[in-house]
Amino acid sequence: VDVIRDPDGPSVWARLTGVFRLTGPAADPAALILEGTLAEATVRAGTRTLRIQDPLPVRFEDGAFGLGPARFSGRGSDLELACAFDADTGVADVGVRGHVDLGVLTAMIPDATASGRMEVDLRVSGRPEALETTGRARLDGGRLRFLGFAQAFESIGFEVEIEDSEARIRDVHALLGGGELRGVGGVLLDGFGLDSYRLELTGANVMAAYPEDFRAVYEGEVVLRGDAHAAELGGRMHMLRGEYTQAIDAASLLGGGSREYSTSETFELPTRVFLDIDVTADGNVWMRNDLVEVETDFDLAVGGDIDRPEVLGRIRVFEGGELRFRDVDY
Repeated sequence: VDVIRDPDGPSVWARLTGVFRLTGPAADPAALILEGTLAEATVRAGTRTLRIQDPLPVRFEDGAFGLGPARFSGRGSDLELACAFDADTGVADVGVRGHVDLGVLTAMIPDATASGRMEVDLRVSGRPEALETTGRARLDGGRLRFLGFAQAFESIGFEVEIEDSEARIRDVHALLGGGELRGVGGVLLDGFGLDSYRLELTGANVMAAYPEDFRAVYEGEVVLRGDAHAAELGGRMHMLRGEYTQAIDAASLLGGGSREYSTSETFELPTRVFLDIDVTADGNVWMRNDLVEVETDFDLAVGGDIDRPEVLGRIRVFEGGELRFRDVDY
């Protein structure tokens, strides 16, 4: 049996092969017994594939369903899974423990690449309409990159404690563009799904090559909050230094043409991310190319969303800059 994901859902695929036996009186379905073994169980989530290492026992008797325990292994992953369900009470109990590769995250974020070995010990139990999640997770040395961004988050680490479906994220740290990010956060879970989240990050000496052809170093604080449908990235960033060196088409300044700026790659986040960020600079932000050499400072408000940012504010050009047009210096 091939199990294909919902086209609008996470990127997950599974193949199951086994033999099952149903015994008991046909006149009394409640007395039927189902037992068997899954000889093959292969699950592909994102860019990672997991396979059972031994036959997986399955049994349903007296209203109780049991699966496992089973061991799934794959690149960077080694997990033990067991689950049970009581049809009379409607209570489910699922346990997962071991190590899983961060690449499984790309099942939910297809336009990203990820790697790193995460330690997990999780349990989900209760009725389907009121599942409770408890456990912990820990990651060291992870890596995450979004398609369309040249830079990756390196050396990602965090610790998560989950109790009563509330995850407390401690000691978040990562490297980006040679600088350091640190923070804390929290997540509210809804059974196997996401209810809401909040992540507070502080950055120091973070270099970002965004927008295209512009390189800058930042410090500041941002907050990412949202739910399964939308998110908002807000805060305040201070630009320590920046430089734009891409050549400018002088003809376009005279109405002789136009230029569109875009990245060579495209990406799509799983939810829409709105922006509410103040960006400031006290100077040392330069435009240097074949047309101008000027220094600026600014105070800007960045809104809109991550696909179509909207910028409002003031930019000041310092005295002493140079403009070269048609071989004449100004």
